[in-house]
Amino acid sequence: MTPRDVLQRCPLCHTAYDASAVVRLDPEVSLSGKPQYFHCTCSRCKRSMIALLVESTGWLSSVGMLTELTAEEARTMPEMPPVSGDHCVALHEALAKDSGYFCKK
Repeated sequence: MTPRDVLQRCPLCHTAYDASAVVRLDPEVSLSGKPQYFHCTCSRCKRSMIALLVESTGWLSSVGMLTELTAEEARTMPEMPPVSGDHCVALHEALAKDSGYFCKK
């Protein structure tokens, strides 16, 4: 069984993925027990997920997480610096100050 056998349908609307909708995020190294990451985008509901698959002794385990990231954004995410506490405080203050503006949008 391959990862593409598992990643066949959108978990939300159950539409079959197009072949081009399942993109591998990590290099094509297949080691048993090593996690493999994929980005899947549904052509029907337009939702995306990042899937983590691990194969071990003939079994394939998977975990999926919904995301708004594109495949390219997900691929470069590990290179991004972490969000700092200062960023969180600044966002909180901006939302508290301008929440009316954000609600209108």
